[in-house]
Amino acid sequence: MHYRLTIQHNGIHWGHVDCDGPNALQRIDAIAARLPAAEGFTLQRQKGIGEERILSSTADGLRVLAAQIQYRDL
Repeated sequence: MHYRLTIQHNGIHWGHVDCDGPNALQRIDAIAARLPAAEGFTLQRQKGIGEERILSSTADGLRVLAAQIQYRDL
């Protein structure tokens, strides 16, 4: 499974952390525990629900040009 933690501090977007694998949600939760709301952090957890791909088709077959995971809020 794929998970994403989006981080804001005092209303300013800091970035996000993507994590996958069997313990991904537990690792995201461990990171989130170090960023308390009392210190100005706002966190959004998301789960990967699918993947969007851009493909190229040639006589040699299909080739993946780009792939992006689609996320939904938990």
